[in-house]
Amino acid sequence: MGEISPYSERCCPVIMSKKKLRSADDYITNKILTVFAFSFLMILALMTAYRGYSNVDTVVTTYYASLILSAVGALAFIVCVIMTVMASKNGKEIKNKVFCAKNMTVFTLIFAVCMFCVGYFTLEGVKMMYVFVPAAAALILIGMLYPLDFLGITAVCSSGAILQWYLSSATGDGMIWSRGFKLGTPFYLVVTAIVLISFYAIFVQRVKIGDGKFNLGKNTFTLVKKNTKYNFSYLTAAFIGFCVFLGFICGGGIAYYLIFVSFAYLFIMAVYYTIKMM
Repeated sequence: MGEISPYSERCCPVIMSKKKLRSADDYITNKILTVFAFSFLMILALMTAYRGYSNVDTVVTTYYASLILSAVGALAFIVCVIMTVMASKNGKEIKNKVFCAKNMTVFTLIFAVCMFCVGYFTLEGVKMMYVFVPAAAALILIGMLYPLDFLGITAVCSSGAILQWYLSSATGDGMIWSRGFKLGTPFYLVVTAIVLISFYAIFVQRVKIGDGKFNLGKNTFTLVKKNTKYNFSYLTAAFIGFCVFLGFICGGGIAYYLIFVSFAYLFIMAVYYTIKMM
């Protein structure tokens, strides 16, 4: 009583499509609310850690508690990854469920990273996580509402802007040959960023060759639609890589303005993808 038979599904495809659409909408709504609730709880945890580090009597307790929680989060992340891979192999992946292994993988990873930074960097780590948690929540929401290729573009642009912000304060003004070339932290970060951007471009190329799919061992993951255009992904990799290199060569003054250039580029991409989805 109350169930829809296979016969009814064949005879009433419109009703079934509406039910599936309503279920998908409910899933997106629940996931958005979960992201906001998780972010709120993480901010509360960060506030608690900040108070713990601000009090001499609770500094040591806060330090060890953060490291223990980071280890628990890392263990939970590994378990969720294993469960996700096993569910994908067995074809038993649960869809439209917020608290499934696939979603919990993301939440446990963010939790583990936050607690590790709070424990390892203490007060500075808490301040960094005040920025990291909202940024991670924004990326999750973008991944839900926009195509995954735009999520990649957003991650690359945001990471490039953060690196530009660091370069603006860590390097002096003027061209590199006028201030002296040093193999310091800014140099290693720039080299690492360019290497990661290159891997991102290679990853996009593999997805393009796979017609929107990515093969990892015996598992195949569908990431984007077959008719996806990859030109903007390549353009983003080249543009942000050039901005990072330019900021390092030209100094902190130019790097500061390149932060706004990176976000302006991201805004243009957001407008384009939003119009494309309408």
